[in-house]
Amino acid sequence: MPYHDAQGVVAWLLCGFYPVQQRAPDVGERDWLQLAAALAGPLLERLREHQHHLQLERLESLQALLGSGWWEIFSDSAEVQLASSLANTLNLISTRMPLHAWLEQVHPADRKALRSRLQDLQDDGTPLLLCVRLHHPDTPTWYRLQGQAMGVGKDRRLVGFMLDISDIKNQQQDAATAQSAKMATLGEMATGLAHEISQPLNVMRLAVVNVLKRLNSGEVQVDYLIDKLNRIDAQVQRAARVVDHMRVFGRRSEA
Repeated sequence: MPYHDAQGVVAWLLCGFYPVQQRAPDVGERDWLQLAAALAGPLLERLREHQHHLQLERLESLQALLGSGWWEIFSDSAEVQLASSLANTLNLISTRMPLHAWLEQVHPADRKALRSRLQDLQDDGTPLLLCVRLHHPDTPTWYRLQGQAMGVGKDRRLVGFMLDISDIKNQQQDAATAQSAKMATLGEMATGLAHEISQPLNVMRLAVVNVLKRLNSGEVQVDYLIDKLNRIDAQVQRAARVVDHMRVFGRRSEA
């Protein structure tokens, strides 16, 4: 028969049947139900503990994989408690330490901001959301800190979560570096393009100026005009080739 408690934990009880009226004539239906509950109680408690243990194992595994974990600050003792997985990720010996020792793990450039945000969380209950770097000699590790105040009065607790976002930050930094390289290349290309275009433009301008001078003096000849027009046409084609080359280069870059 199935049996479940108020938390939804279910157990199946295997009951044997025998002539109740002959062997236990004074036991009623309500008594049998209470007996079944008494038998199921310890079993359900064991099942509940087992399920809770499995949930804790899943949480620990997930936190270890993500390089994350919970933290809680005890204002009365100025100490912080870290999840064991988080303490292991940060290479800390103990999971509980003074608050200032925890803040010393943060990069000096971000430490003041974190201390200020923690103070706001403690004084006003302002939710904490901040990205900080941990202080490592080789390369800094980025973490996202979230925290909130729970409860009031003596039951007030400051709890939060730390998540390793180094991969995201590195990708953003790589994207910014790539964008800077693209802009630098674009600047060099623009400079070269301006130089390549300015030369045929200057030649065409000089040819036009010479033709205008001949026209004003009335000494223009057909052969002279044809020569100047051919020169202008050659420079137009030269500029067009430069533009076409840049257009092809741009298409290759997009691909």
